[in-house]
Amino acid sequence: SFGVGMESNILDTFKNNELFNSLTVTERNIDMDEVMNGDLKSALQDTSTTVSPLNDSTLSIIKNMKDVAIAYPEISIPVRAVFNEDDSKLSINGFPLAIKEFPPYNKIKFGRFISSDSAKEIVISDNFLYKFKIVLKDTPDRKLTDKEKKKKFKLMHPDSILGKDVTVYSASLFNSPSVPFVMPGMIGNFGNKNNDTTLNNNGFKFKIVGIQSFDKARMNFSFGGALISDVQANHIPRPNFKSVWDLLDKSGNGKSTYNSIYVRAKDPANVPQLKKTLEKMHFQIFAFVDQLEEIRSNFIIMDLFLSAVGIIALFVAALGIINTMVMSILERKKEIGIMKAIGGGESEIRKIFFVEASIIGFMGGIIGLILGWSVTKLATFVINNYALPPGVPKFDFFSFPIWLILGAIAFSLIISLIAGMYPAYRAAKVDPVIALRNE
Repeated sequence: SFGVGMESNILDTFKNNELFNSLTVTERNIDMDEVMNGDLKSALQDTSTTVSPLNDSTLSIIKNMKDVAIAYPEISIPVRAVFNEDDSKLSINGFPLAIKEFPPYNKIKFGRFISSDSAKEIVISDNFLYKFKIVLKDTPDRKLTDKEKKKKFKLMHPDSILGKDVTVYSASLFNSPSVPFVMPGMIGNFGNKNNDTTLNNNGFKFKIVGIQSFDKARMNFSFGGALISDVQANHIPRPNFKSVWDLLDKSGNGKSTYNSIYVRAKDPANVPQLKKTLEKMHFQIFAFVDQLEEIRSNFIIMDLFLSAVGIIALFVAALGIINTMVMSILERKKEIGIMKAIGGGESEIRKIFFVEASIIGFMGGIIGLILGWSVTKLATFVINNYALPPGVPKFDFFSFPIWLILGAIAFSLIISLIAGMYPAYRAAKVDPVIALRNE
């Protein structure tokens, strides 16, 4: 139940956010294992190869593919945000207005989505607020924890946040070849008027119109701390390179306009074919559906481990059934002897004990399910209310699908019948003369 519950939580969240419909198209094939090992030369072996650029023409081709529901360039901007007289460093994302028709953006927890491309509006997450030491009072019983009080967090109702302004400061580089990239630590000076560096200080004010739930957005890899329209995002100056890989690109062709393009298929069944089509265009494709088998394989391993613990209990239970049935034979020798004396055959005696064993298994399975379900409900309550930090969405860590319920009962029945084989065989072999003489 635990294994099935955890798998269901992950896969259902992926499905609800339509991540199995999603693909990310990038120009380069970067070997991240080599990067982590420090071998940049091997990691970037494909960056000098001529590939199709990610530009408006490519985006238009992808959008017009029959299996594509929506496609747009991924825009992520590192900024320093100022809100409620406090500031924090984070990333904001630019999205086309059409994304509001798709999960998880079609259901904003509080407020609404951005009204138009020209509107200077922003949708934030409750995780965004947490960076500003603000806890969202999204339920009547939500209170500050001792840890939050110690860190001087404030508890605020959504209505007191909606309508307020957020000012973001971006870092853009002058078109100077002498400044190839932002030096570490410079991001901390965003918005500092006395900052005398190569950074332009550009403040942009946005009105908060929506608050997205962290549990809705956490599984969507394209969602950062906040989102604005892609039109407004394109007005915000950014560094004159798309990613660190551009700095290391030997070819220096610079033909691509975008670093990556997000593609959402109309149906998960279309993803494999869509991926093949895009790979033929010499793009690197990342798809969550490719991770599905790996996820399931990991859960199979976990289920096998949990089953190994269960097998010990089943073995003990089987010994208990054998012991019960053997003791029943010893206590009922006279009864068995009389049945055989008046014409009862060995097969009929075996059937009697098999039926008794099956009843033990069936009733044991039912009672075991009820006890198991009760324990899982108690465990879930304790974890959700006492173990998880406040603000983290509650989970049902256990699941009892119908196949598991029926399978558990059937399995209990089979184990009982196997355990009852020896006692039934022994009962059938009782000599009626000896049985009655002993009595």
